Amino acid sequence: LFWFKRFFGKHLPIRLVLFNLLVIAALSGGIVAFGVSLFTGLPFQQNVVIIVALVSAIICFYISNFKNKLKEATIIMLIVIGLILLPFMFFTGGGINSGMPLWFVIAIVFNFLLIEGKICWGFAALQCIIYGICILVSVKYPQTVINFSTPKGELMDIVVSTYVASA
Repeated sequence: LFWFKRFFGKHLPIRLVLFNLLVIAALSGGIVAFGVSLFTGLPFQQNVVIIVALVSAIICFYISNFKNKLKEATIIMLIVIGLILLPFMFFTGGGINSGMPLWFVIAIVFNFLLIEGKICWGFAALQCIIYGICILVSVKYPQTVINFSTPKGELMDIVVSTYVASA
């Protein structure tokens, strides 16, 4: 298929192929997360953030594949999704009683797979600090977290997040 060769062909640098694979997995996961969010009755803000994350991923996919700026696209994704949107989603999507901690792990793995050197370690440290703060704030101030309306919704989010993270 043309699109497969265009985005996953052997002629492409391995990091670009990996980036494309990860973005497509993130888009798939985001679409599933959006459906779960609608189904479990999470607040409107959660759905808006998921849509912003999906649009950001599509824009970064375009930047990396059609503007030939893989490093820039990766850094944009790490900042916008990993450092800004995921922490927001953590508080509007169930906190530690949800699948959000798995999405934090995915963001850190994304970082290590696509960036190298000091910038990689800098992002990893920043991600760990921000994610640690999210967890500490949610434990100390549980009222900052919007929880699922039912235990079934919570369980569904954890199961779906686990499946998506494993894929």
